[in-house]
Amino acid sequence: MNLNRTVTIKINWVLDNLIPPVLRDNRYFMYPLIWLLFRGKTRVVMDFKSSAHDLDSRQIRDIYLETQSAHMQRETDLNQASIDLVLDYLQGQSVLDIACGSGHLCRLIAKKKPALKVVGADFIAPTSDELEYHNVNITATPFTDKQFDTVISAHTLEHIIDFEEALKELRRICRSRLIIVLPRQREYRYTYDLHVHFFPYNYSVLQKLKPVVPYELTLCGGDWVYVETYDLEQ
Repeated sequence: MNLNRTVTIKINWVLDNLIPPVLRDNRYFMYPLIWLLFRGKTRVVMDFKSSAHDLDSRQIRDIYLETQSAHMQRETDLNQASIDLVLDYLQGQSVLDIACGSGHLCRLIAKKKPALKVVGADFIAPTSDELEYHNVNITATPFTDKQFDTVISAHTLEHIIDFEEALKELRRICRSRLIIVLPRQREYRYTYDLHVHFFPYNYSVLQKLKPVVPYELTLCGGDWVYVETYDLEQ
């Protein structure tokens, strides 16, 4: 199924805000809705949140791979407003998109900002174009301290069990500007995604990210776009 991000934002808003919680967290109510998308992988998706905290990174990766073909096949989880804002926030001469997926944002940045060195990374990195990609674990990358002027993590941290370690690693490899995009979503047991962290409010984002440097937080459609800027003289 190929639904763009704008459509799925509207679907999620209806589910999160108009369906009573007593139904929204009811397995029998949600099962047929999730089955429409995942079919034979429905049980895997519905059981994910209750078991995720007992799984290691390899097991979680295997579940992502197992459900990937059944999930919505689209180029990016970013809505257009978020993409435009990310492009505006790019700073410096090098940019890393970590957990880059198919590499859509990397290709877009390379096209819009040809002077930048663009690198993509994911646990299974794409190999289909001329850009530089790396296979990495977001909690322990091979990159050096402050290697990239701008680091982007879009629709990634909501999936990561070890959120704090991943955030620490992003800050370590970033020299100038860190851009984090998170979906605005209420926490429910049964959802169409494999998220383990949820950010319905601006303070939900800030409580989790614990900023200690100047930052900006903007709501773009269904996405929170959070940006940290570092003092290069320190």
